[in-house]
Parts: sequence; structure tokens; C-alpha cells
Amino acid sequence: MQNILPRQVIFLAFSLLLVVCGYLFLQQAPYGRAIFDFIFVQDGAYRISLGQVPHIDFFSPIGSLTLYLANWGEALFPYSNAFVSLHIVTWLVFLPVFMALVPRFRSHTEFASALLLLALITLVPMTLDQTHLSEISYFATYNRFATALLFLVGLWYMLPKSRFDALLLAYLVCLLFFLKITAFLVVCGILLTSVILGRSRWTTILGGICLFWALLIGLELQSSFISAYISDIRSMLLVNQGGAVYKLFYTAFTYWLAGSIVAFVGLAALARLLFFRKGHAFSWPAIITDETYAIDTVLLMAAAFMAESQNTGGLGLIAGIACLFGATAWERHKVTSALLLAATLFPVADMVVHRGMKVLVREKQPAIEQKLDALIPGTRVPLPTDEGSQFFGQLIEQQRDRMRALQTDRFFLTYDPTSNAPAANLAQLYAILDAARIFRNKGLGGTVHHTTTIAFSDPFGRLLGLTPAKHTTLVMDIGRTLPEPSLEEARAYLASADGVFADLCNVTDMNITPYYLAALEQDFKKTNLNSCWDFYTRRGE
Repeated sequence: MQNILPRQVIFLAFSLLLVVCGYLFLQQAPYGRAIFDFIFVQDGAYRISLGQVPHIDFFSPIGSLTLYLANWGEALFPYSNAFVSLHIVTWLVFLPVFMALVPRFRSHTEFASALLLLALITLVPMTLDQTHLSEISYFATYNRFATALLFLVGLWYMLPKSRFDALLLAYLVCLLFFLKITAFLVVCGILLTSVILGRSRWTTILGGICLFWALLIGLELQSSFISAYISDIRSMLLVNQGGAVYKLFYTAFTYWLAGSIVAFVGLAALARLLFFRKGHAFSWPAIITDETYAIDTVLLMAAAFMAESQNTGGLGLIAGIACLFGATAWERHKVTSALLLAATLFPVADMVVHRGMKVLVREKQPAIEQKLDALIPGTRVPLPTDEGSQFFGQLIEQQRDRMRALQTDRFFLTYDPTSNAPAANLAQLYAILDAARIFRNKGLGGTVHHTTTIAFSDPFGRLLGLTPAKHTTLVMDIGRTLPEPSLEEARAYLASADGVFADLCNVTDMNITPYYLAALEQDFKKTNLNSCWDFYTRRGE
């Protein structure tokens, strides 16, 4: 216990310091890429604060846990930046899992390495992709959190077990189920494999599953929450069917080096089984014992690969590094382990260093007027991005159709992760703030009770204190979260709203308003707000 207690104290002290520093000193966060991904998370948190329930009162293409974490973060840390508070609360939710694993690490080095890796995955807001941008990334934050949980599951698999693991696994599986369903399915595969390989007792896994199912049944009996969640998952599967194979190949192409090393480890083990064990009786326990390193490496790296390929962006295969926390990884396989560690971790570390330095240089001078505070308090916009947004604002207003045509032909001007994306998105955000100002000045808020927005995400409910219409979606993305609607389907979607904001300035192939325009013109009366936004009020019966 003398060696274990200091680690637990260190971890708790680290977590306490993180919370205090985050609350006191990180009340601002830099503006960054894919900001609209965080806007829809905030929209979900806002709806929850009004008493709406994800999946029951509104469609959510992501698990509800991220929305509740954002809501709890704002409630617990009201003066902190919302993006910062989301990360603080997420760390606190992950804290019991790592705390349970702390006594199992074989050395202080293992403990420190695991802690730093978990902090890197959970707390550093960057995503591994091909871009020259310096900004931090708001892109699919829930994917990084799912990667962190997958890493924790990998650590549990590799480290010695405890008799209380059923409770730990139930907690982990619940978090994954409500965070990212694809990562949840991958972890189910790891748990099943752990029983087959004898790494965990089947009673432990069964106990965890029973506790997990008890929670699901309780929630279902109370509010039909689980069936509503499953319905949203089914809807997403119907819209997105056919893309999984492409994503698998794309991920394999992107992370070919780490994949090649894992393939070498697996093929070498197979060769030993086929040739060097020739003439020996087949013994499954002996094979598991002799090829522990190869089995663990292939299993956890394959799990990371499967999860990442369906996550649309994260931190590569870093969750698979958990395979290097085995007893034999650094004893008999030092060279292979070092190569795999470098191939997996170096791209992430390189990204953090390079983009971190760029942020310090390029974003040193803030914009003269921090207008985005009205929408996301504590978001610091750098001067170069602010100036770029003014140019793109003029370009979108004057050359909108031309920009759409160019991007339809795959010449990208505004797509993330092109270098123009943050400035182009900021121009759209400024148009939203201007539309909200005009909305207030015209006194339109008193004419409606339930509103929705025809755009990728809805910033207006939270910004203007309006009540979002029920049975609408957090994310409108035709072909990904919604099918292309017919006129009657568009009218049905808008049925619960008596006020609708319609985006006119989306210059990408995600331009959604045309799909709903006929329904809007038929059932609503238009008021122009600015060149980028119209507001529609439902006609009287």
C-alpha cells in the first residue's frame, strides 16, 4: 500500500489542480475549427436546461452523454468558457475509472505514462488530420472522449483484475453506450474476447452486463428513453448505410504505418504457429501463453482501428497503445513496442507541438472587438481570422452562387480542414449575430412560441432565449442525419414550429434550405433579417 497510495494521491491532486485551474484561469478558449459542431452540442445542453429530453423530445445524431456533460459543465462552472467546462466535467466523470486502475500499474512509469496519455486524449482539443490550420478543433469532441474510454478499457484488459471489476465494467459500458454507440460495440467485442482468452472471468463480465441491463431497463420503464435512443440510432443507420467499408479503407490508408507494424506482429505470430510449432499437439492455452503479446497487440489496435474508422475523425489509433502496458511488451519485444509506440503516438505529439506553437505565434493578437462573446462567452477570436472573416463575408454575399458551383466541382474554398474554413465559418457566425440583433429590434420574439432553424445547427434558441420546437433535430445534414425530404415530410418536420430561421448563406453542398423552401412558402410568412437569414412565421389558421 505504501507504493500505491502516493499514486492515488498524485492522481487526485492532478485532477483537483485541473478543476481549479480550469475554473479560475481558463475562462477563455481560442476560437477554432468546426465551431458549428460545438454549437449543436450547446443547443442540446440548452434544450436539456429547458426540460427537454434527448431522443424523446428532439432527435440527436450523437449519444446524449455529451449533451448532459455540457449542461452539467455550465451549471457547475457558470463563469468558465463552456468548451473548457465540458472538458473539466468529462475528466471528473472519467476519474472513478482511472482511480480504480491506479493500484494495478506495475510501476510508477506505467502510472505516469497512462495518466499523461489519458490527459492528452481527453483534454487536448485537437484532431489528427491533414491541415495547415493552427486553430484548436471543436470537431466531434465526443469522438475524443470515446477514444479516451476505449483507452481505459484497453488498460483494464491489460492490467491485473479485481473482484470488483463488474462494477467498473458496468460503469464503463454505460458511459460508452450513451456517448458513442460504435465505440460501445467495439468494447463489447473486447469484453467477449477477454473471456475467450481467459483474461477475465465470465462471471465478472456477466455481472457487469447484468448491472448495465438493469440500468437500461430502469430508464426504459421510467421514460422509454432507451427505445427512443435506439430509434434515433436506427434512423442514422438507414441514412448512412453503405459508408462503413469506405471509412475502413480510408482509415487503413491514413494510418498505414501503425497498421503495417501490427500486421507484421500478427503475421509473425501466425508463421510461428504454422511452421515452428509444426509437429506439436494443438494446445489453445499454450498458444495463448506463447503469443500473448501478438494477440493483445492485434486485438487492441484492431479495436482502435474499428472505432476510429466509424468516428469521422479523432486521434488516430492512439487508444490501441494500451496494448503496450502488458507485462511482456518491454521485456521480450522492446524493438517492436518502440516502433509501434512511435508510429501511433508521434503523429499526435507532433500535431500538438506544431499547432500549439502556431497558436502562440499566429493567434497572439486578439481581434479588436470580440463579437463572438454574445454567442459563446469566453471565445477569443484572433485578429487574422477576424480580418479574414470580413473578406469571406463580402465574398459570400456577392459571389454566393459562384462559390457553391466551385465547391460542387470539388474546388474547396470553405470546407474544413482547408485553411479558409475558420474565417469562412466566422463570417457566418457574424451574420447570425447580426440576424439576431435585427430579430430583437423588430420584436419578432413575441410573435412565436416554438422555433427551429433550417441549417446545420441551431444557434438562435440559446442566443435569443427562444424555446426550440420539439421533434426537431440537433444537426441537419442531408444524407448523414436526415434523408432528402419530400414536401409532405418537410411540412411534417416543421409542424411543431411556429417560427423558422432559414439559412441563405451556406455555400457548401450542405445547403439545406432549398429542401424546405416549398413547405416554408406554403405554411409560413417570410421576414427578411439580412442577406444570410430569413425568418418565417406560421400563417394564421
